[in-house]
Amino acid sequence: FRMMRNIQPDHHFTAPRTFDVLDPNPRVVARKLLERTEFKPVPILNSLATAWIQMNVHDWFHHGENEEEDDNRHKVPLTEDDPLRNGQYADGVLRVRRTRLDRTRKQADG
Repeated sequence: FRMMRNIQPDHHFTAPRTFDVLDPNPRVVARKLLERTEFKPVPILNSLATAWIQMNVHDWFHHGENEEEDDNRHKVPLTEDDPLRNGQYADGVLRVRRTRLDRTRKQADG
């Protein structure tokens, strides 16, 4: 894997994926860590910090439109108590488009 496509392949470590990206279930982990039942203000965070975070997230994760193929999507199972089950995910599966292939990467890059 490599983070940020702005880094040349010979300047970072790559390794083959030997694990299941859905174990542990990313939706369960996100709900445990991020779900809030009440508002918790953050007095030290200002609009400059939020702009900086947004810029970095865009650099880390946005590389154009993701793959559209429905058959190739990550299928994340939802727990019985997940609020997403009340809407379009009533079948209990969250389908997430995969990041498009890095067209600049060569087979020899790993």
